[in-house]
Amino acid sequence: MKKILFVMLLALPSFIACSKERSGGEPGFGTSHQPFSGTAWQLPAGIILTSGQVHEYSYCTGTDKGAFDQHQLRGVPGGVFKVCFELTNTTTREILVSFPEDLLIQSDNSNYSNGLLIGIGNVWLAPGEVRKVYANAFCLNEDRAVPGAYDYSGALLSFRFGPSKVPAKLKTVADLVRNKGLQAHQCADAQGHIDYKKLKSVACVQAAIWEVTGGGELQPATRKELQAVTAL
Repeated sequence: MKKILFVMLLALPSFIACSKERSGGEPGFGTSHQPFSGTAWQLPAGIILTSGQVHEYSYCTGTDKGAFDQHQLRGVPGGVFKVCFELTNTTTREILVSFPEDLLIQSDNSNYSNGLLIGIGNVWLAPGEVRKVYANAFCLNEDRAVPGAYDYSGALLSFRFGPSKVPAKLKTVADLVRNKGLQAHQCADAQGHIDYKKLKSVACVQAAIWEVTGGGELQPATRKELQAVTAL
């Protein structure tokens, strides 16, 4: 698994299975192909998703992935894919969007992993403003493929916002890394390219999430790795 994780983080492929050995888990997690249980988080009144959906980030950039400025990324780093969504303020007043500490995203194609966004923060939108938001995402399903912009047939992949409440074991992992103040944009060099040395240092976050989303426990060695992660 560590070798697979390293390859995913460095090469960032679109069609690698999120594989590990454990099975089980709550709806929407691990090997489950059921939707998340609980109420989906909602944007504040007056703010909409322009397309109505969340997408893998390369769909929004319109450019080669290598040209993307990694400084635009929000959230805790270490996940195996990135997402984007466009917000529109439909009102004549400024609105603050306060994203929850943990936000699940539900894949509309059950062959591709659901995701978790950790600590993506707040966004202010001026009256009528349209803004793209880019965020790091963690894989939650071991038997599904890592999302790209399109599926195997060339159809556009999409996500929708899920609940903001996560299982206790997953929250333990999220809290451990969120409290370190890590942000995905810190894994970029001065030119906005991926700094692979920094990215490798946070690979343990995705590994820890895989340990707990299939019904397993966070292993002592993995917890120690998480605790050892320092500022990027």
